[in-house]
Amino acid sequence: MRTNINIKSESPRFREGGAPPMVIADSGFFIGDCQMGNNQKLYWVWATMIQRCHNRNNSAYRNYGGRGIIVCDQWRNNSKSFMKWALNSGYKAGLTIERKDNDMGYNPGNCIFVDRLINNSNKRPYKCNKTGYSGISIRKTGNFRSRIRFKGILYNIGTYASINEAILNRNNFITNNNLPHKLQSMPCQ
Repeated sequence: MRTNINIKSESPRFREGGAPPMVIADSGFFIGDCQMGNNQKLYWVWATMIQRCHNRNNSAYRNYGGRGIIVCDQWRNNSKSFMKWALNSGYKAGLTIERKDNDMGYNPGNCIFVDRLINNSNKRPYKCNKTGYSGISIRKTGNFRSRIRFKGILYNIGTYASINEAILNRNNFITNNNLPHKLQSMPCQ
């Protein structure tokens, strides 16, 4: 006997513009035209990516779709296309999808799979950051403080007279300690 459970499209998680409703069947997951079988976690990578970029009711939308980050049509409209790309691009359980350029959308040329530690290291600067550079803040004295967080520990690299010095020393700290953080380019003079 086959038992199907429908997750209704009216549920808060799947509203208009979001991921399609799914049917859970005893032979595997069926989502639209894509049978998931053993790739249930990869389906959720796909579905949550679409939700945060295209569903205005999603709590993460303001940081993704609200900033203009979208999922390319090739992936958004065809879960099989995303699955094929992911499996050919090194996806394994425990990895997360990351955009190489945080200001661009999800597409084959801008995405890779990395572990959570690397993904958490590559974030854009906080809103309150006045310099526009991750890990670089301006002090009341006008000097620039360089810091980096890794595995829950905040390292104070130093305080410098110029933003270029702060960035250079932060980049050197990343390189010398073989950290997964992205190096930052110097501002134009």
